Amino acid sequence: MTSQLLRVDKASKAYGATIALDSVDLDVEPGSIVGLIGENGCGKSTFLKAVAGLVRLDSGEVRVCAN
Repeated sequence: MTSQLLRVDKASKAYGATIALDSVDLDVEPGSIVGLIGENGCGKSTFLKAVAGLVRLDSGEVRVCAN
């Protein structure tokens, strides 16, 4: 198993009836360069805030330096 710098498993977040993240998965290996692109309102900022621990996910998990 490869060590992960960042692992996001089934991250979901809604604000009322608006779904910001719907079961998002992401694995980032050390040394990787990752870009996050998308239309306005698609959940980019919510995703980054969840990774930073500033937003509590409704379900799923974020692990930094995961093994």
